[in-house]
Amino acid sequence: MSEVRGRKQSRLTERCRCSCRERSMQQTYEALSCEVARLHGELKHQTGLIRKLRPLVGETRQGLEESQSHEEKRLEELKETQHLERPNIWSQASCSAPKHRRELQGSEDHETANEDKNIQDQNQDQNQDQDQDQNQNQDPDRPPAPLR
Repeated sequence: MSEVRGRKQSRLTERCRCSCRERSMQQTYEALSCEVARLHGELKHQTGLIRKLRPLVGETRQGLEESQSHEEKRLEELKETQHLERPNIWSQASCSAPKHRRELQGSEDHETANEDKNIQDQNQDQNQDQDQDQNQNQDPDRPPAPLR
């Protein structure tokens, strides 16, 4: 009888051990399932954000590339303009009348002063050409108009 009791007890002990292991495994499984569900939810959320942000990143990248290319073109234009105008500025500043030198020295932007001077010169030339054309088209008996 003692053998029968011993066997029953060992079976009970094994069952208890098994049920403890099963409970432990069940708890671990539930914890892992919860963690997987949480991670899956985060992944879905992040995937949604990526889908929303991807076009914005593309637009931003395209805008950045366009602005950089525009800046590069503008820089090249400025370099070309400065390269072409710089000798004119220095030659006029060094050899023209003192009044013109003061205008250039007082101006913050030498190129603007140079452009303004060129425009004034062109306007004066056009006015003189118009006056000469008018003088040629007038009566020969009439005296020519004085130059401005």
